[in-house]
Amino acid sequence: MGSGTSFFNKTVYKNALSRFWPLGLGLAAVWTWRLLQVLSRSDTGYIFEQASYGLGLEAIQSYVPAAACLLMAMAVFGWLHQTRSAAFMAALPIRREAIFVSDLAAGYTLLLSAAVLSGGLALLLGSGFGAAAVPMGRWLAITALLCLAYFGLAALCAMLTGHWLMLPALYLALLYAAVALEASVRRIAQYLIFGLTGQRWVLEILSPVYHLRTFGRNMINIEFQPDGAFTVSMGGLWPVLAAYAGAGLCFALLAAALLKKRDLECAGDVAAVPFLKKLFPWCCAAALALSAGLMTLESIFGYSGYAATGSGFHQAAILLFLMLLGGFVGWFGAWMLLRKTIRVFDRHWKGWAVFSAAVLALTLATDLDVLGVERRLPAAEEVDRVEVWCYYANVPRTVLRQPENIRSAIAMQQKIIDNKALYEATGPSSIAGGTLELTYYDRDGRQLLHRAYAAPAGEMAWTSNGNSMYWATAENAQPMRWAEANPALPDLEALVNTREAIRGRLEPEGRNLSAETANNAYIYAYDSDWANEILLELDGAETWELYENAILPDSRDTSLGSLKLTPADDGSYMWGRAVIGINFSENRPGQDYYWWGTTLNNTPDSHRLNAWLTEHGIPIGPDGRIQHTAEEQSGGGAP
Repeated sequence: MGSGTSFFNKTVYKNALSRFWPLGLGLAAVWTWRLLQVLSRSDTGYIFEQASYGLGLEAIQSYVPAAACLLMAMAVFGWLHQTRSAAFMAALPIRREAIFVSDLAAGYTLLLSAAVLSGGLALLLGSGFGAAAVPMGRWLAITALLCLAYFGLAALCAMLTGHWLMLPALYLALLYAAVALEASVRRIAQYLIFGLTGQRWVLEILSPVYHLRTFGRNMINIEFQPDGAFTVSMGGLWPVLAAYAGAGLCFALLAAALLKKRDLECAGDVAAVPFLKKLFPWCCAAALALSAGLMTLESIFGYSGYAATGSGFHQAAILLFLMLLGGFVGWFGAWMLLRKTIRVFDRHWKGWAVFSAAVLALTLATDLDVLGVERRLPAAEEVDRVEVWCYYANVPRTVLRQPENIRSAIAMQQKIIDNKALYEATGPSSIAGGTLELTYYDRDGRQLLHRAYAAPAGEMAWTSNGNSMYWATAENAQPMRWAEANPALPDLEALVNTREAIRGRLEPEGRNLSAETANNAYIYAYDSDWANEILLELDGAETWELYENAILPDSRDTSLGSLKLTPADDGSYMWGRAVIGINFSENRPGQDYYWWGTTLNNTPDSHRLNAWLTEHGIPIGPDGRIQHTAEEQSGGGAP
């Protein structure tokens, strides 16, 4: 009777366990140390909840599982990277699939055993932490799924290369390939495309370590109770982990298929499978080209990636040249590794020419805006709201919903686009004068468009409440007039001073502004001699009285709360004005703490506020400025 096909060999399995158990023991020691750190920070009163949260974060944000799976794969599949051991294993009367499955099972057994041992030791050594047994079980389940994902990927990498140094390099590259590619392409595109910035991530979920460390906290929900207790749930985490574990199993199956077809004589080669040998130069050329592009942006142009101003043609040419140079190094460097010689310039030029042509075409098409990304504007009828924000001009987040204001925002953005050359002259630094951000949403809350523009570096830039910023250049020592420097500035000032905008800033949606949440207020004089000198401080009750009886009525008349972005003729818009900073805060059991505050200046027309200030010892004149006494002006003090 013939024997069936075997996919597992106990001898190979036991041999791997006996050889590499010290690695599993070392991993258990590392895990035990980290788990004890988490448990030691848990309050005995809420140890179950705090351990659930702490152990959950430790499981998904730690680098230990990914590093442990790499080391275990290098150990159990190390025979593939040595000529003698590979020849020996090939001579055994055992199917390759059986060898692979046995080694894979041994490695995963050691990983899982280390996790179980460390969890048990942490509970045993942490006296009084027995209540954390269930959270520790969750940690163990998360770790088991992650090890399945990472170990499957590491096994695939072991099949793709015949060199032990290439295994960790390939493993790390595949772990972060998606997020690295997206981040690099995005940064370069933001530099070349005027106004493009802040696009949402699309591929980062394909890089599990980055995704879990960055967004994993959002998958652990905390619900607070009125008595201060809280519960922790991870319902959104398990589907993601199951998907990663399923991907790991698929990688393992693919690795088994590759081992069946792999030439074991390729031990020591950088690429062990034919398709990787063809793909390797292209990947290295792309990686070096993008790396050279990013280094160019940061080291030569000082581009941080925040303020997207677009680039001039000469800057794009420098970027393109260095990207082509990086691609050249990556392309022929990869062939040197594949052929194990530096004499590679006798061939491979056609492939490099094709790659260079692709980089040239993509870069020029992006810089010239062939697809019309820079010129794209949303249709006003599709926009439900637009958010306007400009930090350096002291414009807080302003939400506009009225159709006429939405159309005004679109028209202002069109004016900026029409004056692209002027704005690009600023360079890519957000410090040059601030960044104006515009975000459009539809009725379903989906983002239609998000753009950011750095202001031109003239006298005004975006300004800060009328205070001119002087930005002289070597070519022109005289500062530009604000209208020449920033033609969209009057449009922005008109937009943020509409009735809707003022009300939205002083009566924000979703905030519980009441006498109970009023915190404090302060009033100080603003001029070259009195700046930041506090004249009056108010408690919560006084703050609410000021807000309800003076600030709100004046703001609803649009006589208060407007923002002055263009300077007065004498440059003294704010000098001598009263500055009012008002704050609300709330911290209720079962709810997140919130703080809201705003700062505004009195005006000649803010009659209620001016009367309130005068009644409280800060006399305001007809011009809206503080009337200092002779004693105060000579240094006698504030009223």
